[in-house]
Amino acid sequence: MKNQTIISLLCCLLLFVTGCSTSHQGNTYDIMTYGAKGDGQTDDAAAIQRAINACSAAGGGTVIIPAGHTFLCGPLYLKSYVNLHLEPNSRLLANPDESIYTESAFRENPWRRNDVDQWKRLKTNIHYRYRRNRRKRNRLYGQRAG
Repeated sequence: MKNQTIISLLCCLLLFVTGCSTSHQGNTYDIMTYGAKGDGQTDDAAAIQRAINACSAAGGGTVIIPAGHTFLCGPLYLKSYVNLHLEPNSRLLANPDESIYTESAFRENPWRRNDVDQWKRLKTNIHYRYRRNRRKRNRLYGQRAG
């Protein structure tokens, strides 16, 4: 019984150590290979986004921001199963040009306005059909139309 407990504890410790390892598991994508400069002056958002898209298309993995570089970038669109890993001594700087930030988390986004209008039309149409079917059902069973 003692041996079984010791073996169980060793297996748990082994699983814990392998789960906490810092190695990049799966596919890794270095943004420098996708055209990022890392000089702090050039907007590298397009190169970083290409790496994120390639990682997502391959089923997931890790996009690596390499150490010792400063990357200027605008908005990025992260995807599922993509781990964005900044190595030590690497930096992502927000682009100071405010005109590239077209979406807001706090205000209404103009590109969403059409979606809201379509939803309102659909909701009105559903309500109209419900009322029409209710009137038909009430007439069929001799109840008052509501």
